[in-house]
Amino acid sequence: MESRELTSRARWLALVLLALSFALGAYLRLVGPDWDEEQHLHPDERFLTMVEASIEPVKGLGEYFDTAQSSLNPHNRGHGFFVYGTLPIFIVRYVAEWLGQTGYGEVYLAGRTLSALADLLVLLLVFLLAERLYDWRVGALAAAFYAFAVLPIQQSHFFTVDTFTNLFALATFYVAAMMASARGGAAAGATADDRLPPSAVSDAPSAVRSLLAALYAHPLFRPALLFGLLLGMAAASKINAVAIAVTLPGAVLLYWLRLDAEARERQLGVLTLLVVLAGVVSFLSFRLFQPYAFSGPGFLGIKPNPLWVENMNSVRAQAGGDVDFPPALQWARRPLWFSWQNLTLWGLGLPLGLLVWSSFLWMGWRVLKGERRHALLWSWTAFYFTWQSLQWNSTMRYQLLIYPLLAVIAAWGVVTLMDGGRRTEDRGRLSAVCRRFRQPAALTLAALILLTTFAWAFAFTRIYTRPHTRVAASRWMMQNFPGPITLRIENAAGGYNQPLPFPAGLTLHAEEPYQTTFTAFASGVLRQVQLPHVANVAARGSLLITVSPADPAATPLSVVTVDAGDLPAALTEAGDFRVEPDLPPQLEAGATYWLHFEALGGLSEVDLCAPLRLQVQTEAGPLEQTLSSPPACVVRAGAPLDWPFTSQASGALTVIAPGRALARSQFSSAAQTLTLTLAPVADSAVIASVTVRDDFLPGDDLRGGEYVLSLDPPLEIREGESYSLRLEVAGDGELALSGAALANESSWDDGLPLRMDGYDPYGGIYPGGLNFEMYWDDNEEKLARFNNTLAQADYVLITSSRQWGSTTRLPERYPLTTTYYRHLLGCPPDESIEWCYNVAQPGMFQGDLGFELIRVFQSNPTLGRWQINDQFAEEAFTVYDHPKVFVFQKTADYDPARVADILGAVDLSKVVHVTPRQADSNPANLMLPADRLAEQRAGGTWAELFNPRALHN
Repeated sequence: MESRELTSRARWLALVLLALSFALGAYLRLVGPDWDEEQHLHPDERFLTMVEASIEPVKGLGEYFDTAQSSLNPHNRGHGFFVYGTLPIFIVRYVAEWLGQTGYGEVYLAGRTLSALADLLVLLLVFLLAERLYDWRVGALAAAFYAFAVLPIQQSHFFTVDTFTNLFALATFYVAAMMASARGGAAAGATADDRLPPSAVSDAPSAVRSLLAALYAHPLFRPALLFGLLLGMAAASKINAVAIAVTLPGAVLLYWLRLDAEARERQLGVLTLLVVLAGVVSFLSFRLFQPYAFSGPGFLGIKPNPLWVENMNSVRAQAGGDVDFPPALQWARRPLWFSWQNLTLWGLGLPLGLLVWSSFLWMGWRVLKGERRHALLWSWTAFYFTWQSLQWNSTMRYQLLIYPLLAVIAAWGVVTLMDGGRRTEDRGRLSAVCRRFRQPAALTLAALILLTTFAWAFAFTRIYTRPHTRVAASRWMMQNFPGPITLRIENAAGGYNQPLPFPAGLTLHAEEPYQTTFTAFASGVLRQVQLPHVANVAARGSLLITVSPADPAATPLSVVTVDAGDLPAALTEAGDFRVEPDLPPQLEAGATYWLHFEALGGLSEVDLCAPLRLQVQTEAGPLEQTLSSPPACVVRAGAPLDWPFTSQASGALTVIAPGRALARSQFSSAAQTLTLTLAPVADSAVIASVTVRDDFLPGDDLRGGEYVLSLDPPLEIREGESYSLRLEVAGDGELALSGAALANESSWDDGLPLRMDGYDPYGGIYPGGLNFEMYWDDNEEKLARFNNTLAQADYVLITSSRQWGSTTRLPERYPLTTTYYRHLLGCPPDESIEWCYNVAQPGMFQGDLGFELIRVFQSNPTLGRWQINDQFAEEAFTVYDHPKVFVFQKTADYDPARVADILGAVDLSKVVHVTPRQADSNPANLMLPADRLAEQRAGGTWAELFNPRALHN
């Protein structure tokens, strides 16, 4: 390769390609920064955002290194489980402080922008590295390949530590490459005392003085110091990056091998000392940028912090699959080539992926033939790729550190192929043909791969230019799922449905405390009790909240007193209120607790109509739990309810539709009249009124019937104007109104609809508490939970692949859950559940649990009319920024007895509780009863043994 003899024209072309790659790479990384519209749908990012919003800059170095007191230490700000590097967190926090964007709703955007900028610096380093190792052409082409690689583009859209780690790790490797290719400087072992500061020489013995002089004068001295600094910064971003330390002795060895015999002997001691020196500097750098890994106080307090060590051990166990950690289930029974497959097909794109690995093998062959200049690049890439591929948790995100190096290797392969045409000796007609067409073929190959890789990157980033699937699904649900009261507004856009939260409900009186029970979903510290809809009717006194074990004789775990003046003053101001215990109680998963509310000291009434929520800090992060028995919401006779609202659209109000309406006066058959009147808040003059008279008895649905009240003529209302809706019952009873019942999958995933656009779906619009809890063990209690949830639900929502893509990988542990997913969708017995859900669209399959798939929200990478279904990639590639969302609606065919027969056919006595790693050594099949197992061994097929039609008859 003509590494330094490029023409001026070639250099200009390389610079143009570099500039174009940087510009396009910046666009691809910065497009759609608020892709989830402030919904914080990446769980790691959400946690880091909470950390950033809670930590504060320190007042000086003394506080900075004081682990127990520092305001920058997440452990001191309520985050007892923190396993991330602190250097990126510090960078984002101080930049956000400078920008004035430190709040929970702002700092994540600063983090995402800095993440993208960090990756753009990686792009420039790719060019510099390839140019140093080879030439400008390789540098420009490598930068272009990296600019269009999809995984770095995706990670640039997330506020996580990964791109920061990649930046410091690549900078570390760049210094190692400098050292490996450094030219010999002053001879090590010389006595060049004048090269040292006088103070370093004057008092030292002559031998030591000579050694220090040789060390200071050595060409690798400053690179070794820089290597140590950057290595510490990389490890302080993500501890796994410490592995790049192995490149230092490799680089020094390559440098040493280029010396003559005499120089090798003379420099061996100095080079060893340089490696040690770099190690010391890296430790000091890590101490500086990850200060809370140490106990402190003070810089010299280098004893490891026991809490940090415990956190690291916990996350190692979770990632290793040896503990019951729901996110780890996805890695059960993954093949050895899983990481390679995802990296090649999705992270790079198939054209670039194939070029990368063919160039990698070619470079490896050249290394074996003695070309040492490739040795450091190839050996580190091979080592890191193999190491991460052999990890049980082999996510392709962990391979991010070698993406820049793979781009360099691919570019080297193309340029070497191109140069080979000019160097081929004339060995006949075939050689002449090769010489003539090899360079154009290489250029064509490079152009083709660049274009296809850019096309893949551009198609992928279209997901950031359209609404997130969960956001789009939430908006659709709010328009199509009936609330307790829904307004239908017709306009030029076709119409808008505005569900209103139901404001009336349980009123806590001084003489009537309210108490409910709940079972903790996970072990952890109870950080908050959330009252989504609370209003103080009399602004005096206090509200007492007590958390205690279910045992009446037990001592309360936490008692919190809230001054009445801190609560919203009236129903018109009612909103989300969060109570944080001074001494957060420790909860244990599966244990039952009492939650007690009591009005004290003149507090006469508090409205509590909404599902109550708890926030528990677990080892895996914050977990929100909605209580399954929220206070009832009713309208009482003789007590009309006035509820103000602001119109969300302009147009003709044609319908006011109560949701399910049910008489609660012991199901009396006496007819009652429900009247709804509408008036502007400004003058209170009634502008519309509708009435319905009925006995409001339950009928087929125990929640009551659905009613549609039409306005004739329609009423013109305007967006942004405030109105008051009065609900009044004539008679001696009371009516309970409720919206559609929505069932979500798990507390470990984000349920839908989301709180957005001014709506709080579970704050009075839809009843909460319907949750399958897919990760819970399959047993009789879970079977009952499935049956009850399906019986109550109007809609079943699947918001990502987290559950069906992981629990079904352990059918011996989750036979009930696996059966549920197969029959809900109607996945054929000869197809895998993962395949069915990856390709499913409405009408494609027919389930038999009485629910029909009516909508799918899927945001595929798109190029014009072409779409790529990337749901087959590993979970993390789709689940954060474009998960596939399913909406199933209950049909008239729903039969609880049929559902009970289907799900009850699973033999729960044969459930095998295995950890994700243990599943790798077990056969991936359900444990059958002895008679069926014998039949199976005799030749019966799965479809014959578990024929769905036979089970249903």
